[in-house]
Amino acid sequence: MTTLGHGICLSKLERFDDAIAKLADAYLLLSKMGPPLQSATRRAAQELAIAFDKLGKPDDAATWRQTADLLKPPSP
Repeated sequence: MTTLGHGICLSKLERFDDAIAKLADAYLLLSKMGPPLQSATRRAAQELAIAFDKLGKPDDAATWRQTADLLKPPSP
């Protein structure tokens, strides 16, 4: 999860291009680990949506928002 944290930090520093690279790496790694890390995978997708929004790329942001929504835990 260090890659995810690094991506979030880069985003907070407004280094969105760098953040996207790290967040995308984090998403790929976490998604391969399956359900135990689903919440972290979802967070990576949410952070990617935010970064793309900040870069003025609403279509990319929408794609990542949709991905994050698919990773929501099922309702009880």
